Amino acid sequence: MRTSGTWFHFVDSVRLGPGVCRLVVACCVLSCAAVVPRIAAQNLSTEAAAPASIHGTVLNRVTNEPISRALVYSPDNAYATLTDDRGHFEFKFPPLESPKDEDRSSTAESPQARAMRSAQSYRPSTFLARKPGFLSAGDFNQGDLDDEENGVAASSSEMTLFLDPEALIAGRILFGSADSTTRIRVELYQRVVQEGQERWVSQRHFTTWANGEFRFDELVPAVYKLVTIEQLDRDPLTLDPRGQQFGYQPIFYPNALNLSDAAPIHLAEGATFQANLSAVRRPYYPVKIGVENLPQGATTNILVYPQGRPGPGYTLLYDANEEMIQGMLPDGNYTVQVTTSGEHRATGIGNFTVKGAPMAGIRVSMTPNASLTVHVREELTSAQDQGQDGSATGAGATRNVRARLFARVRLSPAEEFGINQGAFSHGVTDGDGSSLELDEVQPGRYWVHVMAGNGYASSVMWGGTDLLRQQLVIGQGGSSLPIEITLRDDGAEVTGSVQKAGTTSRSAGTTGRMRGRETVYFVPTAESSGQFREAWTNEDGTFQTAQLPPGTYRALAFQQRHEELEHASEETLRGYESEGQVIHVAAGQKEHLRLSLVKKGESE
Repeated sequence: MRTSGTWFHFVDSVRLGPGVCRLVVACCVLSCAAVVPRIAAQNLSTEAAAPASIHGTVLNRVTNEPISRALVYSPDNAYATLTDDRGHFEFKFPPLESPKDEDRSSTAESPQARAMRSAQSYRPSTFLARKPGFLSAGDFNQGDLDDEENGVAASSSEMTLFLDPEALIAGRILFGSADSTTRIRVELYQRVVQEGQERWVSQRHFTTWANGEFRFDELVPAVYKLVTIEQLDRDPLTLDPRGQQFGYQPIFYPNALNLSDAAPIHLAEGATFQANLSAVRRPYYPVKIGVENLPQGATTNILVYPQGRPGPGYTLLYDANEEMIQGMLPDGNYTVQVTTSGEHRATGIGNFTVKGAPMAGIRVSMTPNASLTVHVREELTSAQDQGQDGSATGAGATRNVRARLFARVRLSPAEEFGINQGAFSHGVTDGDGSSLELDEVQPGRYWVHVMAGNGYASSVMWGGTDLLRQQLVIGQGGSSLPIEITLRDDGAEVTGSVQKAGTTSRSAGTTGRMRGRETVYFVPTAESSGQFREAWTNEDGTFQTAQLPPGTYRALAFQQRHEELEHASEETLRGYESEGQVIHVAAGQKEHLRLSLVKKGESE
C-alpha cells in the first residue's frame, strides 16, 4: 500500500527461547520514489529525507486488539521502547546536521567526533517487536506476509504492526499410582503434506515435570498428534534388578496404541488444547534379533512398531559387538525395519512376537536396495520436437534422445510414517536413451510421478498395475519387472482467471501462508482418465497450464496451497462437489475458465 509519503512493509521475525515469547515484527521503511527519496539505514543526509520521529501501534492479528507492554526495538538495540496500554509506541530521533555544518566539521574532525556524528544521523530501516504469547516469524514464510494484511501505515512516520498469537497443547500424564514420580517423554507430531502425501513429522519432545504435566507452546495452526515414548520403570521402590522388568508402553492421544488410530488435534490460531494421557505400566521382556549380511561399517537406522501400523514410540538399538538388535518390549506382535546409509545401502525387515518371555532366535537378513528399470516410449504428434537447448529439431530427429532428456521419474513414499526416502531416475549411460533407472529403492509403497517436459505420460504400467492410479509396491529384494511409460504431447491447454479476494486467515494443517498467488488445482473426477495438476496465478489473477492430459476435471482455486488434494480420498473430494468448475478436455483442446476462490478449508 503506497501513501503520500512512505511505504511500510512488515515482516514477522524470530522468537527465541523456551517459555519466553520473542516475537519480532520487522517494518522496512521505504519511501515513494515519486515523492520522497528512499529512506535507508545510515544513508540519510537531510532532514527532508528522514522523519523526526516514528510512532505506531502493535495489534493482535486475530482480535485486532492493541497489545500493551510489547517491546519494539531496532535490530542493533540502539532504539527500544514498550507499548502503552493502547498498544502505542514512539521513537524520537536527534536532529540531523545541516549540510553546512557537515561540510564545516568534516575538514578537521577527530574519529570519535565523526563516529558520534554518524550515530546521530543514523535512522533504523527495520524495527522489531516481541512479547510472550505470540508466534515467531520462523513459523511462517516471510514472503507470505503482504502489505495489505499487515496494515501499512498512512504516513511516513506512522506504522501498524500485527502479532500472531501462539497456540498451545498442554496436558498431564496420569498414572495408576498417585504417588508415581516417573517422568515420561512426550513427542509432538505435525501433519504436513509432502509431494501430495500426508505425513506425520516429529516437531519436538517434552519431558514431563515432576507432577506429570507437559506443555507445547509457540505452535502454529495445524493438525497434531501426541504420543508418549516408552519408559522403563526405574522407581527404586518397585525396581527389582533380578526380577521382572516393567515399563510404560507408548500411548497415543487419547488412548490409542498406534499412530493411525490416534485422534488428530486440530489446533486453531491462538487456541489452547488440553490433552491428558494415561500411562500404562506393563511387563517388559528382553529382545535379541540377529542381523545377517550387514555391510561393513554401515550406519544403521532401526524402526520398530506394531505389525502393520508404522509409527513411533518403541525403541531397539543395534549392538555392533554382538551383531544383534537388542532392547526390551512388552507383549505384542511387532515389525522391525533396519536400513543402512553409505555407498551400499541395504534394508532388512522382520516380524516377531513377544509373549510373556524373553524373545530371541530370529534373524533379519539385509538385502541390497532394489534398482528398477524404466522403459520410455513416445507417441508424439508435433511436427517438431524441442532439443535440450530449446532449439527445434525435425520430425525425423531421434525420438529416443528427447525421451532421455525430458522424461524424469520420481518415487514418493505412500506411508504416512516411515524412514523410506523415495528415489529419482537417471539415464542409462550405455543405452539408446529410451531407458531410465531408479536406484536405491527401499521396500515399501510409492506413488510414481512422471515429469515429461513439454508432454505428459499417457500410460505408466508395471506388469498389470496402472501406476497412474495405483501405488508401486516393492518387496524386499526388489522386482525384475520394468516400468513401462508412454509419452504424448497432445495435451489440452487451459487458461483462465481467478477472482481476487481479500485476505484470509491461515488454515489448520498448513505450515505457512501463500499470499498474492492463488493456486489452481485440476482434480480428476471419479473414473476419469485425467491426472492431477496444479497451476499458479500471476499478479493479475490469470493462469495457464499446458499439456493437461485428456479427461474430466474439477478445477478448484484456493488462496492457500492444498497439496493433499492429489491423493485425497473420495470422501474428502465429495466435500468439494459444489465448488469450482467441472470441465472435460480432449486431446489438443483449448479451454478458458473463470474461477472464484474456494472458501471451504481456508479458515477454521
